Amino acid sequence: MVSPAYAAERVLDELGVSDPSDLLLLPQIARARGARVKEQVLQGAEARLTVLGKKGIITVSSKTVSPERKRFSIAHELGHFEIHRDISVVQSCEAKNIDWEFQNSSPDLEKQANEFASMLLLPGRFFAPLCKETDPSLDLIADLAERFQVSLTATAIRYLCFCDEPVVLIFSENGRMKWFQGSRSFTELKEDLGLYIDLRARLGDSTYAARLSRGNIAPKTSGRVRASAWFSSGEYSQEAAIQEQSWSIPAFNSVLTFLWIDEDLDEDDFDW
Repeated sequence: MVSPAYAAERVLDELGVSDPSDLLLLPQIARARGARVKEQVLQGAEARLTVLGKKGIITVSSKTVSPERKRFSIAHELGHFEIHRDISVVQSCEAKNIDWEFQNSSPDLEKQANEFASMLLLPGRFFAPLCKETDPSLDLIADLAERFQVSLTATAIRYLCFCDEPVVLIFSENGRMKWFQGSRSFTELKEDLGLYIDLRARLGDSTYAARLSRGNIAPKTSGRVRASAWFSSGEYSQEAAIQEQSWSIPAFNSVLTFLWIDEDLDEDDFDW
């Protein structure tokens, strides 16, 4: 069985994809690989792959409203077709298996399909150089998400693979952190300083994310906050400050937060 990275690169190479705009024709890409895409009402699944010999049918739930969500679902099932077609002739995928939020708890085959989808829709050959054009921010990620027609969260997670700065993405819901993921540089700093993000805790009152969850400030906000507002422990000054950018996602009563450690953690410049 080939790796998701190899499978995605193989598709791009064999189809001669030379520009990001080519990726917007995802149903045509799937058809060129031998899988026809259709929509219909699905019970208990968001997408499904049916393998018929060397051909496949990718069915996407007609109840899915978001175009970005549909694109990722198609790419996810195409991943199954490219990697797992010899394992199962029918692959039904629930919404949670196509959500990055549940990536760590999803079965291996679903993780691999998600990785394939991310690498196909946001290929390093096109995506990586754009990640370094300006300072890290959700604004940059939103621009990339619009350009590649991928959700903000999926784009942000892929961005972490190419960002050289110590940044971390945090998703919170109803005022409580659900998951986080950091860049390689952040992971190294986290280990060096013993930084700890407590996913069991509620958002710190002094964070912009907490105030967003309470509806106290504008839905897109940023500024400097104490590092201790996010890191419950670590070898850093209690006056150290980091850059926080938090955006509200009202439909899910959630907040997406982007933290950037843009200075040494012995700095004490914060907004209040």
